[in-house]
Amino acid sequence: MHKPIIFGLFLRGSLIILTALFANTNLLSNAMAQENGFEDDSYDDYSSDLYTTWEDFTPGNPDIFFKSSHALHEPINLSNTNGTSRFSQVSSSDDNVYVIWEDNISGNKEVLFRASHDKGQTFGSIINLSNNNSTSYSPIIFSHGNNVYVVWTDYTFNNDIFFRASHDKGQTFGSTINVSNNTGTSFTPDIFSHGNNVYVVWTDTISRVSNDIFFTSSIDNGQTFSKPVNLSNNNGSSTIPQVSSSGTNVYVTWMDNSIGDLEIFFAFSIDNGQIFSSPINLSNSPGISQLPQISSFGDNVYVVWEDKTPGIYDIFLASSNDKGQTFGSTINLSNNTGYSENPQITSSGDNVYVVWSDNTPGNNDILMRGNGGGVTFGSTINISNNIGSSQFPHISSIGKDIYVVWQDFTAGAGEIFSITNNQIISSPINLSNNSGNSQSPQISSS
Repeated sequence: MHKPIIFGLFLRGSLIILTALFANTNLLSNAMAQENGFEDDSYDDYSSDLYTTWEDFTPGNPDIFFKSSHALHEPINLSNTNGTSRFSQVSSSDDNVYVIWEDNISGNKEVLFRASHDKGQTFGSIINLSNNNSTSYSPIIFSHGNNVYVVWTDYTFNNDIFFRASHDKGQTFGSTINVSNNTGTSFTPDIFSHGNNVYVVWTDTISRVSNDIFFTSSIDNGQTFSKPVNLSNNNGSSTIPQVSSSGTNVYVTWMDNSIGDLEIFFAFSIDNGQIFSSPINLSNSPGISQLPQISSFGDNVYVVWEDKTPGIYDIFLASSNDKGQTFGSTINLSNNTGYSENPQITSSGDNVYVVWSDNTPGNNDILMRGNGGGVTFGSTINISNNIGSSQFPHISSIGKDIYVVWQDFTAGAGEIFSITNNQIISSPINLSNNSGNSQSPQISSS
C-alpha cells in the first residue's frame, strides 16, 4: 500500500522560487555532463533524464531500488535478494545506466553491478565484479561513452583498491587490477575519467606514520596504471580524497590535520596527472573543516566543505578560474544560525550550484545557492520547505537541466524526493512512495 503523496502543498512555494531561478536559460548554457566527462555545447537543446538509486527496506531487508524519469513504471528492485544490499552508486552515459552496490548475499560482501541500455526501463542480469571469498566494499563508479569504470576497497590480500573496466557498455569486464598493491591499508577510493584517461585516488597507510592521499592514473582507458604517488606526504592524517578533471587538468582535494586541526587541502596537475603541484590549504581557518566535494569545468574548479569556524558548521566554498593555480576568497554560502552539513556541488561553465542540509528553518531542510554565471551568489533557496526532516541531498546538472534528490521524513518513514526544472518532471516528486524506509539516494543525469 502506497503512502499518500502529501508533499505538494509544502513544496509549492519553493517550487515557484526554484522555477524562477531556473527560468533564465543562460544559467546553464554551454553546459557539460560533469559525471560523464563531456564538455559539449550540444546539450543546449537536449532533454535529459534523471536516474536515482536508493536503499529501501520495503521488502524487509535493505534492497537497491531504482527510478528513471524516462520510465513510467514503479521503482525497480535491482538487487532483490535475501541479503543486505547497501551503498549503491549510479552513473549514466547517453541511454546507458549503470548501478553498483555492496551485497552480502554470497555470505561475504561483494560488489554487484547491473546495466540498462534503454534509459533504465529494463536491466540486464547481475554481474559480481569482485567475486572472491574476501570482503569487498565501498564501490565507486564512473562512465562515459562505452566505458564503465569501477573501484572498490578489497580485503583479499590486505585492504587494497581494486579496479575493473568495461569497454562495451557494461556487457563484459576486464580482469581485476590491484591499483594500490602495497602493504598498507588502502580505503575511501574515488574515481574520475576524461577521454582515455582514468584517475583514481584513495587514503593509504603505507607510510606507517599516518594516513596519506595516493593517486594513480591510466592513459589507456584503464588497461594499465602508473605507479601510485603520495600527494599529501606529511605527518598528519589525510583522508577522504575527491578527484575531478577537465581537459588535461586533474584536481584532488582532501581533509588534512597536518597543521593541527582539520583543514581542506588541494593539489592540481596540468598534464593528466603526471606531475602535481604542492598541496595548498584552501580552508586555512581556526575551525574544523571537513567533508570536501569538488567540481570542475574548463579552467574553473570549485571546492565546497563544512566549516566550524563561525562556531557552528557552515558551508564554505573556494573557487579558481585559472586551473587551480590561485583561489579567490572563501565564501560562506550558508552563513546562518543553524547547523549546515552534507554539501554537494555541480558546475557547468561559469555556473556553480551547491545544495546542503540545514536546520536553520527549525527542522532539517534542503537549501541551495547558485551563482547563475555571475561573480556573486544569489539568495539561498529552501527547496524542500516542509514540516519533515530533509537530509542527504545530491545534485546533478546537464545542459539546462538541474536535478536535486534527498531523503525526506515528511510522510513519516524516509522517502526519496526529487525536484527539477526539467519539464518531464514539472513538480516535486516522491520517487519511492512506499511503506518501507527509503534512504541514501544517489543521482545521475544524461
